[in-house]
Amino acid sequence: MNRDIDMSNLTEQKSDLINEDLFATSTANDPELLYIRSYDQDDEWFSVFHSHPFVEIFYVVDGKGEFVTEEKTIIVEKNDIIIINSDLQHTERLIEGENFTYVVLGISNFSINKTNMHFINKTPLSFHDQYVLIFNASKTSGKFRQVINYMLEESQLNLPYSLRILHHYLRIFLYYIFQYIAPDTLIAKNPQKNKHLYYIKSYMENNFTEDLSLEKLSMMVYMSKFHFSNEFKKLFDITPIDYLLNLRIDHAKSLLKHSDHTIGEIATFSGFHSSSYFSQIFKKRVEMSPSDYRNSNLANE
Repeated sequence: MNRDIDMSNLTEQKSDLINEDLFATSTANDPELLYIRSYDQDDEWFSVFHSHPFVEIFYVVDGKGEFVTEEKTIIVEKNDIIIINSDLQHTERLIEGENFTYVVLGISNFSINKTNMHFINKTPLSFHDQYVLIFNASKTSGKFRQVINYMLEESQLNLPYSLRILHHYLRIFLYYIFQYIAPDTLIAKNPQKNKHLYYIKSYMENNFTEDLSLEKLSMMVYMSKFHFSNEFKKLFDITPIDYLLNLRIDHAKSLLKHSDHTIGEIATFSGFHSSSYFSQIFKKRVEMSPSDYRNSNLANE
């Protein structure tokens, strides 16, 4: 059936959108794509509660699964879009017999506006609170899938201008969401760029005695080890592993000065797996052995 499109109405809607649009002028605080990943029931699953210092958006490509917070378990299904605010403890679970496939995007400088939540075009909303929005985009699922496929493909290429292209696709993806959810419902700019890296830095400062590795730290923010290490060094002028070792050595120096623990105990208390490795790293960075460092401080008292 042939249908005429009223272009004047379309233009008017476009003008209304741009008046409140985050993208009317490009700024350093534009939403930034941190990662995009695809998962299905054949992948190795770690269904544990976790949170992120940035927003995640899930798009369910096929099947059904469970989206779980500490308070609710919600069934999500094909073409559902789930928007999760930062710092919400959540996890995803398989349903036996279901072909659960989804794509997840991590996005900084972007969040649900808790005080101004409203919807357009009579959006069929499954669930919402101040931390989670879930709605079904079946009517326009084709274009959501197309832009997601473009993003997945581009993220694997790592060619010149790939980051700019991904930023462009992210804008389109968010515009598609704005056709369901009003822009001022979703956008609340966060002026702190690289919030995920500050989060990891803070996490290391509070957990440096634990078994931390570059792989584990990068997985916490869904980045490759190489990309995570480069971005961390670019921001803090030190690699994450060097920063972690500095924290451990500083803690060990304090224990050597102010406690009677053995060198082996101090190595363990500072996050080192062996006293020999601890002594090797300590001497390399402090230019004396742990014993000599302790003795030199005792002599100065």
